[in-house]
Amino acid sequence: MAMNKSLKEMLRFVSTDESQALQDICEYNDISEDDLMCPENIKTLEMFLFNFPRICCMTFFPNLMSLSLVQQNLRTIEGLHCLPHLETLRLSENEIQRIEGLSNCLKLKEILLHNNCITRISNLSHLTNLRVLWLANNQIRWVDGLENLQLRELNLARNPLTQLGNILKVKSLKYLNVSATEIGSFKEIGNLTRLKKLKDLRFSDPHWGPSPLSQLHNYQKAENTYQSV
Repeated sequence: MAMNKSLKEMLRFVSTDESQALQDICEYNDISEDDLMCPENIKTLEMFLFNFPRICCMTFFPNLMSLSLVQQNLRTIEGLHCLPHLETLRLSENEIQRIEGLSNCLKLKEILLHNNCITRISNLSHLTNLRVLWLANNQIRWVDGLENLQLRELNLARNPLTQLGNILKVKSLKYLNVSATEIGSFKEIGNLTRLKKLKDLRFSDPHWGPSPLSQLHNYQKAENTYQSV
């Protein structure tokens, strides 16, 4: 992308790497120089399979509502403090180890962090608008930090979970996927009767695989008990 004098002036205070990253972002998203000079009109950015190893240059897109950085080898969530209007964040298939950097993203409604290296659910309690959270295929062993949220959809498939834990405090849940976890007790299904709004429960999923519970005799009958109470 050729740069005029105005754009060059904007880039004076960023590093060479960030300047190159910004050009890559613009080329991938078909953002022209004129578009970049009017950032209030840019609502969506995405990068797939582009070796974008860290989140940067977001200050150029202050009105962003949707950000997708998929398969970028990202290790940390950073650089999002300048995105107060962000509603959808997709950072799946990276190497992220910790949920962080979202303190200013109070409008977030959907976070997709499946296929990462996350070990704990944290730093989400302030996101009162969050409705969808995907954390499938991570390394989460215990569920906590969700009690203040109004989630409708939670995907924790393919995590080494043995218990539902804090999930039982999320009374707003309508969809729950815990397939391919290590949950193997019928008691866990019985506990789900507390979630009165739950309509879609999955201990087995064609995409993620089965949990031990779904392999037990009378699994289907037990799965349905949460709806009958």
